[in-house]
Amino acid sequence: MRCISCTKRKLWWSSFALLAVSVTILSNVAILARLFLSTYKQRLNAVSPAHGFYHLRFAQNFHTDIQKPSTTHTLEFLATSVTRSVTDARPTYRSHDEIHEAEGYFSNQTLPSYLREGLLKPGTKEEAIARKLMSVRRHKIVNSHHYGYRINPLHVCANKVVEIVLCVVSAVKNVNFRHRFRYAIKSGYAGIWNEINQVVLLFFLGLPTGDDSQSLQEMVNNESLVYGDIVQGTYLDTYRNLSIKTVSILKWVSTYCSNANFVIKTDDDCDVNIPLMITELHKKQQEVPLFILGKVSRKLTPVRIAKSKWYIPRSLYGEDKFPTFMYGGSQGYPTAVAKLLYEASLRIPLFWLEDVYISGICASMLNIPRFDSPAFYFSHFPPPSETEY
Repeated sequence: MRCISCTKRKLWWSSFALLAVSVTILSNVAILARLFLSTYKQRLNAVSPAHGFYHLRFAQNFHTDIQKPSTTHTLEFLATSVTRSVTDARPTYRSHDEIHEAEGYFSNQTLPSYLREGLLKPGTKEEAIARKLMSVRRHKIVNSHHYGYRINPLHVCANKVVEIVLCVVSAVKNVNFRHRFRYAIKSGYAGIWNEINQVVLLFFLGLPTGDDSQSLQEMVNNESLVYGDIVQGTYLDTYRNLSIKTVSILKWVSTYCSNANFVIKTDDDCDVNIPLMITELHKKQQEVPLFILGKVSRKLTPVRIAKSKWYIPRSLYGEDKFPTFMYGGSQGYPTAVAKLLYEASLRIPLFWLEDVYISGICASMLNIPRFDSPAFYFSHFPPPSETEY
């Protein structure tokens, strides 16, 4: 009886040991599987230039190689729009040396120390910015945005508190529109136009084109001397370069007016309610740290009719629907969003529909929430056909 009991006891302990070994092996397999899946996801995200938005087909339309911009896209963009500086005849996309130089400047080493060292409080605006910066900077830089500024009023934001920087997209010839906008802001909205509210108004232009370009430039120079509110970039002022103009706004704000609290972007022919916009920006800031306010478009599809002004060939954009974006006529966001959007624009090849490109593609890459706000609805005066664009 004792031998039988001993045998049973040994069998029981052997079974228990075998079960323990089996559980240990299964646990190790699960851990290895999780590590493999995590590594696979990281590599998958690193391949796509738009982290969490582009799928493979869409990414291939913009990039043939993550290290460099798509040749097809580059040639097609340059065929429809010459984007050059005053003294530089090279195209928008630069050599790899220049791209790597820009990449070094916008590396994680340029993050503030409290972001690099991980001294972040969960749920704060600083943490949200740091997470998005770390996410976007995993991708290679494909646009160095090498243009500069021929007219640059550096004094407007220097050594002062700025609550709102009001950035108005304007064509070189639209001098009367700019005069009307100044009058509407400074007279109709006199309640916000004072030292207490710290509002800065700026008009963003490119370089004039055509036979009268010299006289137009002299006109802009004189206007700048009188009003001091002109920012002129060294790119041609054309409809196809609106994305570059919008990026120049993001670049300028990030570089010269980063002390501002909010950015409001609008067009010189838009009738907008600035006080209501400011109220909504402050209200939304109490709810979320990063956001874009405007008029949302969720179901717009690319125009495939070749004769159309807005024709988009499948070689340039292969999807059947645009991403959710905000109409370009009127938008508002914290200055931190302007910096993040500029970082994204360094890494996604230019797409000439600026509202789709900036608030659609770039904002989706950053996963920045976009909210429909009636305060940012706008109307045109006069009809857009009468403007330069």
